[in-house]
Amino acid sequence: MKILILGYSNIVQRRVLPALKKLGAFDQIEIASRKEVPGKVFKDYDTALKDSDAEIVYISMINSEHAKWCEKALKLGKHVIVDKPAFIEAGFAEKMVQLAREKNLCLSEALVYEYHSQVLKIKEISGNPTRITAEFSIPPINPEDFRYSSSKGGGSLLDQGPYAVSLGRIFFGSSPTEIIGRILSKNNVETAFSVLMTYPGGKSVVGTFGFDTQYRNTASIFGMDNTIKIDRIFSTTPDHRPHISVNSDVIELDAEDSFENFFKMIIEKLKQKSFDGLYKNILDDAKALHNLIESCKEKI
Repeated sequence: MKILILGYSNIVQRRVLPALKKLGAFDQIEIASRKEVPGKVFKDYDTALKDSDAEIVYISMINSEHAKWCEKALKLGKHVIVDKPAFIEAGFAEKMVQLAREKNLCLSEALVYEYHSQVLKIKEISGNPTRITAEFSIPPINPEDFRYSSSKGGGSLLDQGPYAVSLGRIFFGSSPTEIIGRILSKNNVETAFSVLMTYPGGKSVVGTFGFDTQYRNTASIFGMDNTIKIDRIFSTTPDHRPHISVNSDVIELDAEDSFENFFKMIIEKLKQKSFDGLYKNILDDAKALHNLIESCKEKI
């Protein structure tokens, strides 16, 4: 297989390319970038899509451009993976999924944390959890970063909202019945938010997310069976050995690369030509993210 990467973002350099090379499943990795990049590089995205014979396109651009290039790639018959957030509007997600479904193409959001063994282990031992609390916050980012621009799809809701709204889908297996969100700080765009999401059966997710504090990346998943705590759940580096606290015990897992696991999953889906689960994840998360954003707007 061959893969074409549109955009030479920080995440592509730090995580995507190393994972693809380590996996060794791709005969060729091509990059389209307006930056100077070593190796085979297309300087123009349209030319790259037209001239490349790669079966898969990985889109890693500013958030506001995801839908445009996703649509172009799908129309050319290419499977597509999109950085999170896949789309800045739920309507875009519906349109892109419909197009992918019509052409029987893979369409997936690269929300890779759920494919790490620590998440799979928590799901295995958590029994029937009813509550989740989560915190994911980082120090202020570079003022020139696109995430401070609303026109480019910036803000903490789009940047970290996908983590928040996916928790219930992953651990409860259901969509929220109600979402209450509040913006906590602003700097051109919202830089932090809090959220309460309720689910069928009295279940809930409560969290704070943003880029206006010191680093914090943790979650607790609990109910009548167990109380589980995990650090670095949302962004686990390939060399990190996770420690899961279960009541008074600690389970240590081996280090692994969640991006590598994600691409293994994609390869298996391509072999099976089975994409319905990926479509559903995109649509469910896009709807929940839309409702979170709308709830926050009510109190701006």
